[in-house]
Amino acid sequence: MNLERLFSLVLAVLQLVAAWTIGRGEMLILAVGFDFFLLAAIWFPESMGEYLGGRMTSKSPAFMVRIGAWIFLIALSVLSVLSLRRAHW
Repeated sequence: MNLERLFSLVLAVLQLVAAWTIGRGEMLILAVGFDFFLLAAIWFPESMGEYLGGRMTSKSPAFMVRIGAWIFLIALSVLSVLSLRRAHW
């Protein structure tokens, strides 16, 4: 497992722990869905970039898929930590 996959998995697990702590079932289900999609985009950007359907009419470059997924994963991690801190104040 390369370092990028390991780091993204650690962030996703931390989000799941925060979601369970803050909102239990409902929040955890949402976090699992988001994390699954984001990990797939980080780990397999070529496959995710080839998806066409709906409003997607051309393939997306793999590096853009990976960058976008990292931005969302990091942003959700920061929001999870802030929500966790706020819930315990």
